[in-house]
Amino acid sequence: MPNLTSPRVLMINNDSKHFVTHRLSQARLLEELGFDLHLAVPPPTEDLPFRSEADRAWFQRLRKHAFSLDRKGLNPIRELRAVQALTRIVRDVRPQIVHSVTPKGSIYGSCAARRAVGVRGIVSTITGLGFVFSSASVRARLLRPLTVRAYRSAFGDRRCRVIFQNPDDRGLFLSLGVLRAGQARLVPGSGVDVQHFRLTEEAPGPVKVLFAGRMLRDKGVETLVSAARLVREILPALEVHLLGDVDPSNPGSISRSELASWQSEGLVHWHGAVADVRPFLEAAHIACLPSYREGVPMALLEASAAGRAMVATDVPGCREVVETGKTGLLVPVGRPRELADALLSLARDPARRQAMGRAARARAETEFSRATIAGKVAGVYRECLETPV
Repeated sequence: MPNLTSPRVLMINNDSKHFVTHRLSQARLLEELGFDLHLAVPPPTEDLPFRSEADRAWFQRLRKHAFSLDRKGLNPIRELRAVQALTRIVRDVRPQIVHSVTPKGSIYGSCAARRAVGVRGIVSTITGLGFVFSSASVRARLLRPLTVRAYRSAFGDRRCRVIFQNPDDRGLFLSLGVLRAGQARLVPGSGVDVQHFRLTEEAPGPVKVLFAGRMLRDKGVETLVSAARLVREILPALEVHLLGDVDPSNPGSISRSELASWQSEGLVHWHGAVADVRPFLEAAHIACLPSYREGVPMALLEASAAGRAMVATDVPGCREVVETGKTGLLVPVGRPRELADALLSLARDPARRQAMGRAARARAETEFSRATIAGKVAGVYRECLETPV
């Protein structure tokens, strides 16, 4: 563990599983870089998907501070209690840096940090804009101005630094007046463990397309299913595999009955949530993410590290990972025909597909590794510590 002179960082995450899958490796590296880490997180409601016993042991000894936060809740009394609980944690831990992730975590964590003494840096990571900004529904349109005002209030302190994963999200926040240009930093994603995901040769047999993510409409699941229906008319042997669970708390979730119907029709193979995506990536020939908008998607980072060619939509986040013509193909959002054409193009050209996979792996090693990303986050921490308050 760091010694007592190490700068103390309180990380805030409103989902234990998300921390383990997206942040744990980065947190371990930040500790190695000399930071004394604490974690404020709700207690887990399920077994956590640790990638190794070393990760499990590290998480068990990490100093954790429990609080309760409903990711989608709008009850003002419960929300106020969550802010009060975080404020107590910040005051008890007495960190120099408070680093929050996810929209609610960033807003509430920033509010809590501003009430405490001794905090030199208030860091928030915007991993994606989510349902409120990506959906055209009435609910999303009603919530959007309220969310913008909440962000403006949370990021109004000059100690705040906001990490964006892609320049489009940064540009949107600046155009909305959520923060000043001097507060924004760009770090492309959470990073991928290039030791955990290794380059493997393609498996023989029918071409398999892999989608990994929550079963959400704004992830483009319906677009992929429509494309699969078109592909089946031309290349019936091609298989589409879906990894991930439904999310009942999200208004854009696909229902289990819809997934079952698509599967019975023979359009997709739905595997639900899995503890380890690597066997599915090794069996796949193409990774696909027809999302409406992303931060920098972990699914594409992991596919890159595994050396798989990718087909994704030409939207923020996806285009940060996929270099069209080099590591994969980009297609317009919500266009099944163009998506089907791209999948067919790569399915029919194994040499091109494999060359894209090798290029994707090389880029994962140089630009998106956990070590590279953790170093950039540490740089933001040090900037906060060195800036007079």
